[in-house]
Amino acid sequence: LKAAYRELERFEPYGALELFHRLGDGDSIRHRTVRFTTGTRVALADHQLDIFYRAEIPQDDPGDPTLHIIGLGFATPL
Repeated sequence: LKAAYRELERFEPYGALELFHRLGDGDSIRHRTVRFTTGTRVALADHQLDIFYRAEIPQDDPGDPTLHIIGLGFATPL
């Protein structure tokens, strides 16, 4: 699930939620990981910059650590 707001001139803030589960291992279907992402895309002349924060929260094993990720992307048209 992802939502974005495109009404700002140069910025496009967004948020996303992803649920992961493993199929075909014989266990019942249960969520393994939840991933929350929030960020913004910035239009720069002929390029696009993407800045985001992501948290990966394990659901299957309470002893697994929560991962905190900060990302930066850069794109240019072909």
